[in-house]
Amino acid sequence: MEGIILTGWSRYNYFGALCELLPVGLPSLALALRILDDDADVDALRREVFESIGIGDMPFEHPTTESIQEIPEGNFPGADVFRLVGALQGARQLLWTTERDVRHNFPAANGGRRDPARVRRAIENAERAETIAKGLRTPLRRALRNVLRPVDINEFIAVHVNRRLSDARRIRRTAARA
Repeated sequence: MEGIILTGWSRYNYFGALCELLPVGLPSLALALRILDDDADVDALRREVFESIGIGDMPFEHPTTESIQEIPEGNFPGADVFRLVGALQGARQLLWTTERDVRHNFPAANGGRRDPARVRRAIENAERAETIAKGLRTPLRRALRNVLRPVDINEFIAVHVNRRLSDARRIRRTAARA
């Protein structure tokens, strides 16, 4: 027997936190199915599939915070969840890069030198990420009602939104103390 099995996992293990949502994986699934059907140029297939489901010419490589937040609405089931989680991912990436900068370029790591512009930028980035995450709480709850049970919605908000808020506050405090 020959065939291909495609799987998707919403948790890394039974006790793990909810890590992936089906609507967020649909564009990738659509592309995978298209690639299985036609092994032509993957980049051309990506453009064709993403255009057909309404998310434009979204790059397949690791996108920037801004490009994630500018993803078009989409015309597939769960497109609203896809877009909102994309915006949350943008906040997460902003926090990752800001935290890396704080960890490697602030007084504790660089012999005590302090760059006021870098401190200001770190605080502004943390505030921006916090604003994004706060603004996503209600729309995400509303959109997730169509795909998750209430207990799973609460888990997703706690793990992915509230954690971003906590990270942003911690980074802002660390930068302000520098």
